[in-house]
Amino acid sequence: PLTRALAGPARALARSGRSPRAPARRLVATASAPSSSSSNDEGVLVLFAPTLRATERVAALLAADARRGDVLCLHGEVGAGKSALSRAYVRAVAGDPHVDVPSPTFLLQQVYDDHCDGDDAGPPPVHHFDLYRLKGPGDCDRLGLEESFATASSLIEWAERLGERCPGERLDVYIDAAAVGDGAGVVVVDEPPGE
Repeated sequence: PLTRALAGPARALARSGRSPRAPARRLVATASAPSSSSSNDEGVLVLFAPTLRATERVAALLAADARRGDVLCLHGEVGAGKSALSRAYVRAVAGDPHVDVPSPTFLLQQVYDDHCDGDDAGPPPVHHFDLYRLKGPGDCDRLGLEESFATASSLIEWAERLGERCPGERLDVYIDAAAVGDGAGVVVVDEPPGE
C-alpha cells in the first residue's frame, strides 16, 4: 500500500536518469523483508537524499498517501537518520511543519492525532515507536502494536526488535549514513513479494 505514494516519482526518476553529486545518507526502502530481497532490479525505485531537506522530501512522498494500517519499519545504525525521517513523516502527515516530534527512545511510543478530525476520511493518526531499548519481541507486549497497526500509520524505529511480530504488509526503510559509490545517497523502494 505504501508504494502507491511512490509510483509517480519512481517513473519520473527512471525517465530522468539523473545521478546526484553531493554526499548523502544511503536510504534503502523496500516493501519486502530483507530476507526476501533479491538482486532482481525490476520494479525498484531509486531516490537520492543528499541533504536533510532531501530526506524530508522522501518522507513527504511516503506521507502523501498515508492511511490507517500503513506500517513503516525503519532500520539503520545509531545516527543514520531514522529520527529525521520520522520527524519529517509525522509533520507531513499532520500538515504542520512545526509539530514537535521528539524521539520516543525513552517513552517507546509517541502518538500524533491532533490533526485528525475524528473521521476516517482525513489523515490518519501517526504512532511513532522507537524500540532501541527493547531486548526482543517479548518486550513489545505492553505497546499495543496490533491496535496501532490497524488504526494508525505506524513508524517503527529499530523494527528488527519485533522479530516475527513484524507485520507482513509493511514498508521496510534501510538507512545507512555511509556514502555510496561517488558519494551518492540512495533510496530504493521494492515491490513486496506476491504483488
